[in-house]
Amino acid sequence: MRYPVNPPIVVTSIYGKQRRFYARGEWHSDIHNGIDFVNQNGDCKVYPVLDGEIIAQEWHYTTGYYSIIKHRTSKQVLYSKYCHLSFVKFNVGDIVRQTDCIGVYAKVGLSTGPHLHVSVYNAKWQHFDFNSWLDIDYTKRIGESA
Repeated sequence: MRYPVNPPIVVTSIYGKQRRFYARGEWHSDIHNGIDFVNQNGDCKVYPVLDGEIIAQEWHYTTGYYSIIKHRTSKQVLYSKYCHLSFVKFNVGDIVRQTDCIGVYAKVGLSTGPHLHVSVYNAKWQHFDFNSWLDIDYTKRIGESA
């Protein structure tokens, strides 16, 4: 599994964090179901975490454009969702590789700033913390030497 943005990367919100946000005239509270990424050099290109097929893609007021990719690994089927995209480069049904730029993230949808939100789901569409697959150290910028 690769990072969905190029380094140097900052994780701006972790999986499972309780958050409050204001939308459509009222306050909401929920658990963050993904990880938010930002590239600190302004490189806003988005890449699939694994090779797969784009199975859904549309605009939503909360996420901007989003893409969902179905991944078939040797052990399981996974889905990844990429939110806050300003535009997308592929279409539903296209096969994408980890090296393909699938779009660009921006400040679109319900967002406090430009970032990429990524959620990963199992075959039963249950999201889970995929941090252990990426081995993220939340205390430093990813891709920079110590």
